[in-house]
Amino acid sequence: MDANKYTEAVRLLNHCRDAKDNVELHRRLDLFTTHLLDNFPAPDATDSAQVAAGAALLRAPASELEAAVREIPPGVEDVLYPVALMKVALQIYRIPLDPCKMKQFDRFHKAYGRFIMAAATPTIKPYAINPKTAEEAQDEIAASTGRPNLFNEKA
Repeated sequence: MDANKYTEAVRLLNHCRDAKDNVELHRRLDLFTTHLLDNFPAPDATDSAQVAAGAALLRAPASELEAAVREIPPGVEDVLYPVALMKVALQIYRIPLDPCKMKQFDRFHKAYGRFIMAAATPTIKPYAINPKTAEEAQDEIAASTGRPNLFNEKA
């Protein structure tokens, strides 16, 4: 593990916080993003362990973000570190990132976009749907509203 790449990533992120204008901010954000892309591996949106760890990271509120970063499992920390730092930039530091003004945003999006979407989308297990007949549906509606079923021929 190269500790210098982590230190440099944090230094570049902190350098974005004191930019004096929007042009300078986005120039610094490009340097920060370039460092992340050049020094950390891209995630795999099909790797369930990475996606699960990413989902936990993305769900963590700002007050628990540091703890969530420390709980990233070994083996995926390199993949998730750029996502964690970008979340810190946006959620904690409130850096007004404008993708249109960044030269490296498309590259970041290509590397991390699918992964972030996979991690942010809750997994829903499919379940069988028992279709109802029209009569059963009308009976259910009538029962829930307390009104008579006007479509019931028995009535």
